[in-house]
Amino acid sequence: MPEIYDVVNENDEVIGKATRKECHEKQLIHRLVQIYVVKSDGSIVLQKRAAWVDTFPNLLTAAGAGHVDSGETYETAAARELKEETGLSVSLKKLGPAKSYEPEHMQNLMVFSAQSDGPFVKSKEATEFVIMTLDEAKMKMKKEPEAFTPACRVAFKVFLENLD
Repeated sequence: MPEIYDVVNENDEVIGKATRKECHEKQLIHRLVQIYVVKSDGSIVLQKRAAWVDTFPNLLTAAGAGHVDSGETYETAAARELKEETGLSVSLKKLGPAKSYEPEHMQNLMVFSAQSDGPFVKSKEATEFVIMTLDEAKMKMKKEPEAFTPACRVAFKVFLENLD
């Protein structure tokens, strides 16, 4: 059964529905969540996407990241994605919106953070977790932006602006 997403406009208002494939092929704006996990020592947990995924294989992204299903809230999607990709069921803090408009990936994002020391359970899509200090992550983002998904590059800015 194909994944169905809400199609939204630049103001994030729902204007229709489409399959994942249609959203990507027709450059339709749809919703995505990015969840940054911060450990008690202040380091952050990123995931390396699997080599087999059809979009952005082997790139780094937030510990939890994924599409928002049709009719689903950002909050529900964030909790679901974090559980699916890391095994974590923890409180989430909503940080704010962002937009990542790339060919085939027109996405309105909502960025979240969570605090946890794990354990982190690998999933079929997240084959490796990378733990970095905040300074290491900032430096890698600056020197090697191509190592991160486009959505992660945009969402990371929102994460940094909202650090406590």
